[in-house]
Amino acid sequence: MKPKRLFSPEVKRLISRRAAAKHKRDLAQRHLLEDRALNKLQIEGKLTNLVNSTQFYNFQRCGEEHLYRICSCCGRRTEFLYRCSLKWCPLCNWRITDDRRVKLRAWLRFVRQPKHLVLTQRNFPILTRRKIRAFTCALASLRRKKIFSRVQGGCASIEITNDGRGWHLHAHLLLDASWVDMKKLSLVWGKLVGQEFGIVKIRDCRNEEFLQEVSKYVVKGSTMAAWPGDQINEFVRAIKGLRFFFAFGSLFHLRGKIRAILNSQKPDSPVCDCGSSKFLFKSETDIQLEEIRRNLLINSRIRKSKPSKPQKLPVPELNL
Repeated sequence: MKPKRLFSPEVKRLISRRAAAKHKRDLAQRHLLEDRALNKLQIEGKLTNLVNSTQFYNFQRCGEEHLYRICSCCGRRTEFLYRCSLKWCPLCNWRITDDRRVKLRAWLRFVRQPKHLVLTQRNFPILTRRKIRAFTCALASLRRKKIFSRVQGGCASIEITNDGRGWHLHAHLLLDASWVDMKKLSLVWGKLVGQEFGIVKIRDCRNEEFLQEVSKYVVKGSTMAAWPGDQINEFVRAIKGLRFFFAFGSLFHLRGKIRAILNSQKPDSPVCDCGSSKFLFKSETDIQLEEIRRNLLINSRIRKSKPSKPQKLPVPELNL
């Protein structure tokens, strides 16, 4: 009697195709992580002799040092890599982007007519906080203009590039609007940024392809790594402490509902094998200091526990 085949040839081919696709994705992810680490090392090397600040110190520690989660009950340790969470760090900016994409995907449930709008201005030679603030103020003023009266809400993401022809500021906006007059918008936006007209682009988008553009990085790690050190330092100093993602209108007012949706999708809090859910978090430096103190304490106890050798008294010489 012939044994029965567990899978048909079609199912076997499907399994092999999926396994090959998974292997390809794993290789791509590995190369992506290697590229991010390489970009981080290039940026760090160019800034080493130019910057001496707490922000740069945290950037150096990112991906190198470890954090430890310690169970308060049994003392079990779990190791994690330290992350600086800087918006320009190649190892961290993708996390910020993914978080925005998740929030926007939740907001799109309430949007009927999404539009992707791009606003630009002329390049300029020196990047300063004042330039960035003027750009964000122009975006805020545009939202209060009559041209935006049909816009129910949305968000704006600012991106900065420099391809050798000066600094280029532009914004990607996701709008909930039925229609926007592009000719008037070009004139209104141009006046706000001190130009005769501004180059603007808009398109209707019913799929999620535009989410990558709206929630993209302030600057790509590969782009930043290609800049000279002085230019990277100029960029880092200019963007420090500034926001590059803004929500307004219906997206701002729905933040409570969106937060409730995202909280319902969050995984459960971690639990130790002993059943405890209370943890302490310590840095690698704290753990090393504790080990040094423990070793010093053990050595001192060992020295105290050893019996002291009796001292030999010198025998006096007798002169007969």
